[in-house]
Amino acid sequence: MTTNAAATENFKAARDHLVGLQHDYDTAKASFEWPRFEEFNFALDWFDHLATQPESKDRNALVIVDQDGPETRRTFAEMSQRSNQVANWLRSLGVKRQDRVMVMLNNQVELWESMLACIKLGAVIAPTTVMLGAADLDDRTQRAEVSWVIANAGDAAKFGDVPRELTVIQVGDEDAAQQSHPTHFWPDSFEAPTDFTPDAITRADETLLLYFTSGTSSKAKLVEHTHTSYPVGHLTTMYWIGLEPGDVHLNVAAPGWAKHAWSNFFAPWIAGATVFLYNYERFDAKALMHQMSKEGVTSFCAPPTVWRMLIQADLSQMSNPPRKLVAAGEPLNPEVISQVENAWGTQIRDGFGQTESSLQVGNTPGQPVKAGSMGRPLPGMDVVLIDPATDEIGDVGEMCLKLDPRPVGLTVGYYGDPERNTDAFRDGYYHTGDIAERDADGYLTYVGRSDDVFKASDYRLSPFELESAVIEHPAVAEVAVVPSPDPIRLAVPKAYVVLAAGWEPMPRPRRPSSSTAARHWHPTSAFVVSSSMTCPRPCLARFVASTCASARTRSMCPTAVPAMPAPSSPTRTLPPCAADACPRAPRCRARPHEVIRRPGAAHSQEESMPQARKNSDPIAEAGRQWAAHGWAEAATGMTAVVSVVRVHQLLMARIETALKPFGITFSRFELLALLTFSRSRALPMNKVSARLQVHPASVTNTVDRLVADGLVERRPNPDDGRGTLVSVTDQGITLVHEAAKALNEVFTDLGLDTPQQEQLLDLCSAYRRSAGDLT
Repeated sequence: MTTNAAATENFKAARDHLVGLQHDYDTAKASFEWPRFEEFNFALDWFDHLATQPESKDRNALVIVDQDGPETRRTFAEMSQRSNQVANWLRSLGVKRQDRVMVMLNNQVELWESMLACIKLGAVIAPTTVMLGAADLDDRTQRAEVSWVIANAGDAAKFGDVPRELTVIQVGDEDAAQQSHPTHFWPDSFEAPTDFTPDAITRADETLLLYFTSGTSSKAKLVEHTHTSYPVGHLTTMYWIGLEPGDVHLNVAAPGWAKHAWSNFFAPWIAGATVFLYNYERFDAKALMHQMSKEGVTSFCAPPTVWRMLIQADLSQMSNPPRKLVAAGEPLNPEVISQVENAWGTQIRDGFGQTESSLQVGNTPGQPVKAGSMGRPLPGMDVVLIDPATDEIGDVGEMCLKLDPRPVGLTVGYYGDPERNTDAFRDGYYHTGDIAERDADGYLTYVGRSDDVFKASDYRLSPFELESAVIEHPAVAEVAVVPSPDPIRLAVPKAYVVLAAGWEPMPRPRRPSSSTAARHWHPTSAFVVSSSMTCPRPCLARFVASTCASARTRSMCPTAVPAMPAPSSPTRTLPPCAADACPRAPRCRARPHEVIRRPGAAHSQEESMPQARKNSDPIAEAGRQWAAHGWAEAATGMTAVVSVVRVHQLLMARIETALKPFGITFSRFELLALLTFSRSRALPMNKVSARLQVHPASVTNTVDRLVADGLVERRPNPDDGRGTLVSVTDQGITLVHEAAKALNEVFTDLGLDTPQQEQLLDLCSAYRRSAGDLT
């Protein structure tokens, strides 16, 4: 029942104002004012209102379709009545206002029933992913002060090892999955009354949600939201997506992640739209598009991983594709946007928000979309860019929200963490920690986290932007960009590139053509890739790069590529691995500077590289030439460096040959092995990157391919609202064990006896220790 008619009317007026101005951004931005309440309860004052209106009460509020056939459909009226039952039942069990309830469910109807019921009761919801184990649950129940848990039987069992005093509400099996805590069973809720009367008003500033999200410390941050910061704040999210009454909205997200509440709960139900879910074991683009057509999906939101997999399928099979397309979770590469637009005639619109807020910046319906831009600040969001070094407001800097007036869609802070709150809310702004650039039209382009960007000459460069430019080339399978020290320019960007299958390199660098590359690549840093160094280990790359840096001038390195004129060629230049920039002699057979050549393309005589004399060691000859040119003091070091590089090439060739029958590269094997050997056989993406010493962008691309092959699964990371947890599948584990047998034949036959292997290991360890790679 609706308990606050004035709140309902004020909220509806704000909703209708934005819906009516969906295609008029300027007017919406100038005229919108947040509705502000002393009292507000989303479930009672808004959802129940929709459940009583003639135009919406019989409309589907929720549709869930499972891959194996079962379907669940609930109208607004049915969901209102059912949530009343659940609220009455929970209250009879002892759930009180502001009690902390951990909701740990999959995409199933009980999740939505639970959330609506808890909102009606005034209980605090702690959404939690089913991926968590007992240790994480122990920590989170303590920090969030949880006293109630709602979970399926399989997940309820995990709480048997959680010492905190809890009451478990078990969905599904009616045999208690654990014996440590009192258990109640969900079917009993159907006996409760269907009319609900709240025991008190709901203050707008009461806590409603507690979300765990990533932090710089080992423990996740605990983000606190009120009965207005998400329920009212997601008016901006609704406006960004373009949702309106009657839409059918599909959002690909897992429960426990804030984006699930954004687009599977608040934004569509604010609009009076239908929430549609399609549950599947393994991603199938064709099946997903079939369901979208069958259910008449009009609005679709998905993370970039899903979009990248979708474009591998025939997008034209959809005769009535969604009219509203958005992406969230991480910036989307322009190439994906282009392919979807060509097939469906609609652009994917990017946006930016955080667990801490509703959508702050977005490309809104009907407005020009600039490639690579995440759009403009949403109505009600006053975004400024502050230089982290000078604290000055400008066109490049940390994205900050003005706190006067404070946007409704912003967290009240981090629960129990005054120090972090002081840092995030200071000088009249909320600091996001994300860097962006604003153009003359007010569009913002995501640059990166504040600790990712680096400066070259007088330019701020973003690894993501550079990687986005390079990855467009069809020859590039994986790429990671890092800064390389430069005595004049402070740093220059270097790219580590893995070639796609079926491509091979050819000599002679070419000029960049893409406008993206032209904007961000400093010309003198445009080196080209060597096929023989497709996947260098980071410690080796640091070894070679540091040796190159010790050279007196860049011209000493015969592999350096001269500065290039303004771009005009239609061929993309690909930067090199750091190992390719080593001071290698002209006679080296490894062909240090190369560009990508399509299979079968012939080399011209001009392109051919000098070959070493017969029966001579080209590396030893390079050392002699180095000494002869006046650099005798460095000749031995140079020869050692190049020898290490060459040995790496030889070993990698054997390793790749051993792995070829299994259809994977060594980098993919390493990732699979890391997951297989971990205790839970799953790790967060950031830990995968750290343990493999590989840039996150390369890990992302590698995981995409392993997901497509069914070797790993990718899910939202419960400790990081914008991160990902990767787990190895049974198929992946089997492959690791089979491939390891082939690799062991290489490892046991290095051509060195055991004492020599131990000596080699000692030398490598000594260098790694001196370089700071070991402690």
